[in-house]
Amino acid sequence: MSMKKVWSLFVALLIALSMLPVSGMAADADFTGIGVVHTTAGDVSGVPGALANVTVFKGVPYAAAPVGDLRWKEPQDVEPWEGVRVCDTYAPAAIQPPYAQFMMRPGSDFYPAGAPEQSEDCLYLNITTPATSADEKLPVMVWFHGGGLAHGYSWQVPFEGDKLAENGVIVVTVGHRLGVFGFLALPQLSQESEYGASGNYGFMDCIKSVQWVHDNIAAFGGDPDRITVFGQSGGSLKTAVTVAAPQTQGMIAGFMNQSVFPEFDSKVAPVNAMAFSSNTLEESEQQGVAALEAMGLSADISLEELRAMPAEDLNTNELLGAAGAVTIDGKYVTGRLSDFFLGEGNLNGIAQVAGWVYGERGSYEAKTPEELFAMVRADYGDELVDKYDLEHTLPVTQANVGWYNLYLKNAAAMDELRLFAKLKAERNENSPTYLYTFGRVTPNKDMGWHSGELWYVFNELGYSFQGMDAEWQPAWEVYDYMVGDMTSAYWANFAKSGDPNGEGLAEWPVTTADAQPYEYIDVMSTSMEGNTSFDAMMTEYYMNLYSLAE
Repeated sequence: MSMKKVWSLFVALLIALSMLPVSGMAADADFTGIGVVHTTAGDVSGVPGALANVTVFKGVPYAAAPVGDLRWKEPQDVEPWEGVRVCDTYAPAAIQPPYAQFMMRPGSDFYPAGAPEQSEDCLYLNITTPATSADEKLPVMVWFHGGGLAHGYSWQVPFEGDKLAENGVIVVTVGHRLGVFGFLALPQLSQESEYGASGNYGFMDCIKSVQWVHDNIAAFGGDPDRITVFGQSGGSLKTAVTVAAPQTQGMIAGFMNQSVFPEFDSKVAPVNAMAFSSNTLEESEQQGVAALEAMGLSADISLEELRAMPAEDLNTNELLGAAGAVTIDGKYVTGRLSDFFLGEGNLNGIAQVAGWVYGERGSYEAKTPEELFAMVRADYGDELVDKYDLEHTLPVTQANVGWYNLYLKNAAAMDELRLFAKLKAERNENSPTYLYTFGRVTPNKDMGWHSGELWYVFNELGYSFQGMDAEWQPAWEVYDYMVGDMTSAYWANFAKSGDPNGEGLAEWPVTTADAQPYEYIDVMSTSMEGNTSFDAMMTEYYMNLYSLAE
């Protein structure tokens, strides 16, 4: 380890120790905040942040309520109001699917606070700003939550924006339509639409939110020319669609993909991973019709009848199966995501961060090197394994086979990102990409897990879980606070300049067309450089899978 990294660790430790106990921190009593803010629809006021010197505006409407005749329509401008709208309470979450009830039990991994209030009237966002005046031009981070395209909400416990915003950024978390209300496509809806298509309503909401932020964030002390969109899991898919949308071109300076990477947009799934692919309009409409018939409804049911149905009658598992796709609609999604992200010059001037949690892609269960290589052959075929002579070029032994079980799964995921970073650098100008593997494991788990990095990204480690299920009782350690400070600083720095590096942080190398290193983020953050024979094999595997080979 270099002396620079040792010194960075020492400094981070001192900072973390000086900040404990984090859970007891709060905003200064004399912090006045930014006061009343003037938006294009009317004036709003917020409330002081609980953990930092910030003002939080909860439940700010960015579009009209998508109810009644606006169910399954493009988001419309919100009606202006008179006076000051007091934004001190979070708006209801979008309606959640029936299967999410178990996931939303108090104390669960993803929703430790339990199920939120829910409504079709859900097009609201939350703004956390450290600004005290409108002329500060702070960078802006717009967050799209995970949960696939079916569940989740903008104010989940890990997404409290106070501590992230304390790094000198404005944090915006977005609520939008989900499930059947957000993504259903039907021939009737397409015929009604002025652009001849349907589906994608939740994506339209995300796009609308970025347009609203671009038009209004200066009044909250933000810089409309420095907007970063980011999301995790399903939120990463929403991020990709929003970046590619014609309506947001010129509005986004950077984007961050966490724990889902849809940019290659293929119906063929990589080994041990999900496929993320765009549907044709016909495919999505067929899924919608099949779902109606599975519910016992006529395929020709009128839109008047569908819009008159109570929301709870439509929120079924049958309809949910037809409400989880990106649909090529010709207006908001004009082609496959890969057409945009692999196109020449489409990402000029746009920076990117992408990565996975170490462990979330699973692990082999081999007990011996021979078993491990047999499993790799089963996944990728004898031809590739023989070509790269893995048994003789990877130093797997009986002593380290357990480590390689996990490492190879993560390397396979990272190699897909590394290939994209290479292609992005070759095809765009001034378009830096930073890759990561998040290594810190929350204290209540034995291995990294899907969503485990969120607590550290938002540095939200002061939450009290008293009275909740014992399942989610992390005994946060000083090292967690260190990693929270480090990770939120990386993310905020990226929003500020397109480069996550900064004083007191381990250097995170940028990728180029010639080299695609990535940062392993943990207490001892380390740059992972170079390629093994397995990495070379995986690059060829992805080139073939996505038909990229010349």
